Amino acid sequence: MNIENNSKAGWLARTIKGGYVRTAVVLLIGLAFYWTVIRLPRPPADNIVATYRGGNVTTEELRVYIHDFIACCSKHTSCSRHGENHEECSSS
Repeated sequence: MNIENNSKAGWLARTIKGGYVRTAVVLLIGLAFYWTVIRLPRPPADNIVATYRGGNVTTEELRVYIHDFIACCSKHTSCSRHGENHEECSSS
């Protein structure tokens, strides 16, 4: 039995042979790339890592925050006087 004679299987064989599926797959991949990569929102400037309603966070501000956070955590993990709240601790 020739597959071309069967109407359902013949249509599929002609479609694959004709390259319609390959074309559709390439177009879908291209559309997905366009939608996810090219249309991504751009930051207002190169040094801005985050934005919020009140302003922007720059890379330098983030570096300072991470440096201060690591420095604070490396001094002590828990204050014997205030517990986990270090706001009342002196900086010395």
